[in-house]
Amino acid sequence: MSLYCMNLKVKIQMFYFSWVLKMKKWNCRKKQLLKLVKKL
Repeated sequence: MSLYCMNLKVKIQMFYFSWVLKMKKWNCRKKQLLKLVKKL
């Protein structure tokens, strides 16, 4: 049972980590877009 719980924890962490990375990338793109808009 504990092994299963550990597996679940790891899966959740991996999912969360990938989600955070996506958000960071998106934020970077958003900032770049804002810079472009200000230049225009």
